[in-house]
Amino acid sequence: MAPRPPRRLNRSWKAYLAIPLLVGIPLVYGWFSTQVSRDSGRDKAERAAYDDMEPGWPPRLLRRIYQVPVPGGAADIRYYEENSLHASALYVDFTGPKQSVNEYLETTFSRTDVTSLPRLRDGFNPITPGQAETVDWDFTKGDWHGLRLKQGGSLPDVSIAVNKANPEKLVVRTVSTTRY
Repeated sequence: MAPRPPRRLNRSWKAYLAIPLLVGIPLVYGWFSTQVSRDSGRDKAERAAYDDMEPGWPPRLLRRIYQVPVPGGAADIRYYEENSLHASALYVDFTGPKQSVNEYLETTFSRTDVTSLPRLRDGFNPITPGQAETVDWDFTKGDWHGLRLKQGGSLPDVSIAVNKANPEKLVVRTVSTTRY
């Protein structure tokens, strides 16, 4: 018996098209995913390396987490978020008329378990020197009034200082700290 000749496969154009597509599509998808991931990491690294207050409104998520509702009439808004292993803090600085500051205080304390609105205490600065140094705040000049709200559990502790030296343009500085 004579040996059979080797069988030859006849591939059509569909097979020649399918093989590169089966390899090429996942390859392109993988390359695209790595580029997106790298860009995301660079953005996060740039924000984490930023060590000065950023101008503009804090992101809505940060305002909700730290319970810092910046009022609509505020101007010159700046913020800085600091994260560490056991605590995180949001520093917010803005100016505004008395009406905006009152709105800010009412909104801040309406989100807490405090039954009555606490009053700003004359000459009291609840922001520690270490916190002030973090963002280069100077409390030596001006007529500062403040209050501190300590909350239990996962709710943030809020310290607010208001400079009443210029009644038309009050300066508000807030530090909201969460510990875990």
